[in-house]
Amino acid sequence: MSVELLFSVLTSDIAKRLIDSTITSKNYKSNLKNTNKLPKEIVDYPSYAVDNFLSTEYGINPSFLNALSQTPYESNKCKGTIIVSSTGQHIGIVFHNPIKFCSDNSRQIRKFLHMCNEEQAIIAKYIDSQLYIIGFGKTEIIDLQITFEDELKWIVDIHNQELSEIKNIKYSRGKYYYSNTDSVVSIDRFLLALRLTFNISDDATIDRWKEIYSNALLQKHGTLLVISDDAHNEIDRLSNAGQGIKIEKKVVKGKSMILGITAIDGAVMFGTNGVCYGIGVILDSRATAKGNPERGARFNSAINYVAGKKDKIPCMAIIISEDKTVEIVDTESYDFEYLEK
Repeated sequence: MSVELLFSVLTSDIAKRLIDSTITSKNYKSNLKNTNKLPKEIVDYPSYAVDNFLSTEYGINPSFLNALSQTPYESNKCKGTIIVSSTGQHIGIVFHNPIKFCSDNSRQIRKFLHMCNEEQAIIAKYIDSQLYIIGFGKTEIIDLQITFEDELKWIVDIHNQELSEIKNIKYSRGKYYYSNTDSVVSIDRFLLALRLTFNISDDATIDRWKEIYSNALLQKHGTLLVISDDAHNEIDRLSNAGQGIKIEKKVVKGKSMILGITAIDGAVMFGTNGVCYGIGVILDSRATAKGNPERGARFNSAINYVAGKKDKIPCMAIIISEDKTVEIVDTESYDFEYLEK
C-alpha cells in the first residue's frame, strides 16, 4: 500500500477518531496534540488506519468484503448493496432467522447480493453488537451502505444523520481512495491531502496554505487553484504558449490579494510552498481521464491536467465552484477513470 493513498474521506470528527484509534492501538505510541501534524505512522500506513476504523467502529472486516467481491454467483460478477440501518425498519422481505455477517455465511450473503437492483438492497442491523442480515428491500434509515461494484471494488458510504452528510471510502484492487466532494471541504481535510501529496510538514507553509484556502473559498464566482511540484517550469511552458500570465513569484497574503488573483478566468498556479507563479492559466492536457460534462470546463480541465501528471510530477487541483462545492483532485489519491488508449 503506497503512502499517498489516504482516508480523509471521513468527516472531521470521524477522521480524528480514525487517527486516534490507530495511535492508541498496540504498536503506536504517538500522541496527536496538534491536528496539523500527522504522526509518521499515519502517513506510512493509511490502509491499516482505514482497516482498523472499519473493524473497530462498524465490525466490518475489509478482507471479508474483498472475499465477497471475488465470489461469483452463476458466473456473474459481484454487484449489489448492503444497507446497515440502526432501526432495521424497511419495506420488503424480512428473514425469519437473521444471518450473521461473517465469512461462514459468505455464500449465502453472496446469493442475496445477486437479488439486489437499483431499488432493492440487503438490509442489515446490529444485534448484540454483531452485524446481521435481516431482510431485503429498501429503507430511508441508513447508517452505513456497502456497494459492491466488481471484483475487488467496493464502496462504503458513512451517513451522518445529524449533519445530513455522506462520506465514502472506495476500495479498488488493493488501494483505498477517498471521496473529495463536499459542500465545503474543511481546512483539516485539505491540509491532510496537501501533506500526503507533497510531504509538507513545516508550520509556516501550513499556515500559508490555511490563509490561501480559506480566502479562496470566499471567491464569489468560484476559482481553480493548481499546486505543482514543478510550478516554475509549468508556468514558463504555459505562458510561453499564451495560456497564462506569469508573475514574479509572490507569497500572496491577505483576503484582498487572494480574492484579486482568483477573480479572473483561469487557474492560479502555486508551488508547494504556497508561492504564486501565475494567474489566468489555461490548463492543457490531452483527454486522458473520463470527465463529467455536467461539471463544466473548470472541473474537466483540472481532471485531465492532473491525470496527465500522475506518476510524473506531484500535482493537485482545488476546484471551487460558484455554489461553493469543492473538489480536490491530486496525483496521489484521486481515483481517475482513465480512457482506453
